[in-house]
Amino acid sequence: MRGRVLVFCEGVWLAHTARPLVIARALREAGWQVEFGASGAFTRLVTDEGFKAHGLATMNPSSALESIRSLRIEYDRKLIESYIDDELTVIKRVRPDFVLNDFRLPAAISARVAGVRLVNIVNAYMTHYYAPVRRAPRDLGVARFLPRRASTAILPYIMRLMLRLYVRPFNAAAEARGLAPFGDLFDVIASPDLNLVCDLEEFMPITGAPRHFKEIGPIIWEPNVASPEWLRTIDPGRPTVYFTMGSTGFAHYYRVLKEAFEGTDFQVLVTTGGVTDPGELPANFSVAKLAPALRILEKSSLVICHGGNGTIYQALSKGVPVLGIPTFHDQDFNMQRVEDLGLGAALSPEGLTGEVLRETAESLIADDGIKAAAVRMGEVIRATDAAKTALKYIDELLK
Repeated sequence: MRGRVLVFCEGVWLAHTARPLVIARALREAGWQVEFGASGAFTRLVTDEGFKAHGLATMNPSSALESIRSLRIEYDRKLIESYIDDELTVIKRVRPDFVLNDFRLPAAISARVAGVRLVNIVNAYMTHYYAPVRRAPRDLGVARFLPRRASTAILPYIMRLMLRLYVRPFNAAAEARGLAPFGDLFDVIASPDLNLVCDLEEFMPITGAPRHFKEIGPIIWEPNVASPEWLRTIDPGRPTVYFTMGSTGFAHYYRVLKEAFEGTDFQVLVTTGGVTDPGELPANFSVAKLAPALRILEKSSLVICHGGNGTIYQALSKGVPVLGIPTFHDQDFNMQRVEDLGLGAALSPEGLTGEVLRETAESLIADDGIKAAAVRMGEVIRATDAAKTALKYIDELLK
């Protein structure tokens, strides 16, 4: 055994459980003893693969999702303190050589108190070093009554204010323990030891980052489940749409999806993640709770999703264009890059109709330029190995 690793993740979110799980697999194969600290519905993905999971305080997924959609965060001082207490308890129990963390923000305090090295999985747009210009997301309040150019111009000032506002309860918890305060929320998200930026330079570039920010490429996750039987029956001569909303999509999207494709020549393949019940589906629809997304994408003409980082990279890795319907600002930033690079298109969830969804899907599938761009991006993605690269940087840190 090379040593012990404790992985902290937010088990209420699919992405923030799946990403560290991919790296945990690689660590275990490399001889590390890996245990998790996690709670929430998606923690079962961890235990199903034989990892021990220590229960931790976690947020309510419904209220947390509503907070994100309202451009707020769920953390208050009481919740932060409960996170820290549980994290310190598990750190003391496991005695890890380092903590691998995906978006449990209070770990920035817990690791410092415990004196253990912290390796964070982060996205490029959640750092101070994100290179592309962020345009005002659709869910930004001022974007509703200001022109897009004007709201985009003031977005950096709004973000700076919000990041400093949201860091206050973290600073209160840190200062109560004799620790230096954080500058803003991005400084909470970042580790002083090592940050694994799980984005592709060609898609989400960063610039001017310190040496402890390391780009590892996208983390491509697949659930450890068998392919559904219906995947064998897909007709390659008909257009095929893969629809997935991760753990954050709106339930009413299924109604719009049915309006768009019921009774058409489209084959619609749906995974729910077990988060929502799509109800009764038309005959040309097939559904599974979890399925190997990459195998579905190999048979797909287009993916329709919430604009989540992981789903976009999955689709592009197979050369499949993306039609995104963002439900909050991070997904909006992802889809801005998809559109800027000619890899797909975004639609607003407000007033979305089945007719608009179907017409946009048909247009994207028929666009040879978009398909070619997606194929080229897929070649770049497949040349990366995020887990292997992450282990290399972790070894460098520990040496």
